[in-house]
Amino acid sequence: GLFLALNHVEGQLELPDRGGCAFYAFMSGPENTTHQQTIVFDRPITNVGGNYNHRTGVFTSPAYGVYVFSWTLYCESGGYFSSEIIANSNPIGAAFCSGFTTR
Repeated sequence: GLFLALNHVEGQLELPDRGGCAFYAFMSGPENTTHQQTIVFDRPITNVGGNYNHRTGVFTSPAYGVYVFSWTLYCESGGYFSSEIIANSNPIGAAFCSGFTTR
């Protein structure tokens, strides 16, 4: 009946591989950073397309297009630093971290 017909149609559906890419990674531990140091998120959870190198921290885009990046950083109380995301040697985004306490 209907169940068999739906299974038949479902088996015929194939979405084309559009070469998508996505990655999600985190740092395995704390790190004391230096000026212009690449922050490497060395524990990949997802790396569709294999475009993120968890050893160097570099993402290589496979094609021209729109990409979205988000990163979260933490610093200890009294600490501060700024970070940038770089594309083709140009900064395209920045985040500032300032650890302070309130009383």
